Amino acid sequence: MLNGLDLLELAWLNPRSFLYKKDGTMRTPRLFCASLAFAASGYASVAFAAPFTYELQAYPADAAACHAAARTLGERLAAMPGVSVTRAICASANAVGAKLVFSYEAEAALPLVTTYDRYGTLDGAGGLYATRAECDAALEAETAHFQTATQLEPFVSYCYEDVFADELPYGHRIDAFGAPVKAPLVESTRLFGELVGVEPEDVAASVREGVEASGADVRFVKLEPAAGDSTIGIGYYATPETKIRVEGERIAFVETEAQCNQALALTSTAFGSVRGASTLASVCTSDWVMNYYTVYVVTLGMPALYNTASVERFRSYDACEAARPGLIRTYRDEYGRPVVGATCSRDAVSGGDNPWSVMLLEPR
Repeated sequence: MLNGLDLLELAWLNPRSFLYKKDGTMRTPRLFCASLAFAASGYASVAFAAPFTYELQAYPADAAACHAAARTLGERLAAMPGVSVTRAICASANAVGAKLVFSYEAEAALPLVTTYDRYGTLDGAGGLYATRAECDAALEAETAHFQTATQLEPFVSYCYEDVFADELPYGHRIDAFGAPVKAPLVESTRLFGELVGVEPEDVAASVREGVEASGADVRFVKLEPAAGDSTIGIGYYATPETKIRVEGERIAFVETEAQCNQALALTSTAFGSVRGASTLASVCTSDWVMNYYTVYVVTLGMPALYNTASVERFRSYDACEAARPGLIRTYRDEYGRPVVGATCSRDAVSGGDNPWSVMLLEPR
């Protein structure tokens, strides 16, 4: 009996015998289509190798050593089942390290598990250490943790330098191939503006304490100013079911640092009154471009409270503050809204003659 490949070969070499019966009549379209489908299925069952590329950036090898490093790692890559390495080269080498490029063929791309760029946040840049010595000193412990969390054997483990990072240019690159039990991940959120009245280290410590209390396997919390903003990055290991989500919720815009501190206190009290609010930090930021201050609440998961502006509008912050306590009672008692707190906020861009309103905080 002809298999699918035989049928497809017959159609190619002798199309007339494939299209017509012995008596000269044409085969029915249904039979013809079914025959082609069966033939195609024969090809679908044949596995073909496809080309893929694996690269290492800033690998610790100079121009004299990078070719040997590429050859050694290429041999290790070729030893993996189903992998045929077609090229293993040192593409470039400079003061920060070498770029190694590996081309290989396999039925599918090797499933890469890596910490590379996990130290980055929204822009994927930077590291965790100020010096290479600090990075090297922590590498062994981080590699061991990677192996324990992922249950995979590391393929490479080294310190890299990011030349575009100013303060913390060194980070760990640990790679493995396979299906991890837990994967190295980064969760991040950006706060627009620079932090006011608080040190980045204190905010990072508060965020880490809250995330670790949830049971997450946290390796670092990084808060780094960038282009006038403040970005929080959290590096951790998790399964797909235990991934975390961190939100930086803007609560209010105000005009002075004193107003921001007052709004911050009111906001913190409101969030603190809600069970399970999972508040990691509350901060003020300053936007020197737009010339305003912002109150942020950083939460694990969705913020527990909505912030919605009152219908009533006011000409100034003082007028808004004078009306705020009464409006809370009105919205709560007369309108039946479950308001747990409020602060004053102005429109960030315009607002006309009455740019201020009371920002009502209500449970989701």
